[in-house]
Amino acid sequence: MVPCHICGQNAASGWVYGIPPAPDRQKLGLCPKHDTMENRRIVRRQWIRLMEEEAARAMSGRPEDAKPHGYEVEIDFLDGGRRTIQCRAYDVMEKQDLLAITAEDEAVYYPLQHIRTFRVRPLSFLPTHDKEPAQNTGNSKSPQLSDEKNT
Repeated sequence: MVPCHICGQNAASGWVYGIPPAPDRQKLGLCPKHDTMENRRIVRRQWIRLMEEEAARAMSGRPEDAKPHGYEVEIDFLDGGRRTIQCRAYDVMEKQDLLAITAEDEAVYYPLQHIRTFRVRPLSFLPTHDKEPAQNTGNSKSPQLSDEKNT
């Protein structure tokens, strides 16, 4: 199934972009509801990026490229609670603490004396939580940015 790039529904009855013998993960599509010329342009650009990433991944044989980008650590506490965190790195410090380095570069410690078990799963990407942009108060006279080029 090739999902719609906009809404995620099955795009089999709509427009599908990609090489026919390729697996579905190398195709992008639009359902009939979102099949417009502008959306087709967006999907074509996204498909080119996808193919560049696939080619780079296939051609890179370096061990550091094979390393996961992050980890998901699921912690079961002795009191019955559970917490799942996503981190860039983790370590057990001197058999006393579980240390996790979050995507925001914060160190978080969990004492092992309070942990029943923890499970680690590698992530192919680590979501980042960017800081929210500053609100425009209307006092500045900064020009508005646009994607369109002035001709």
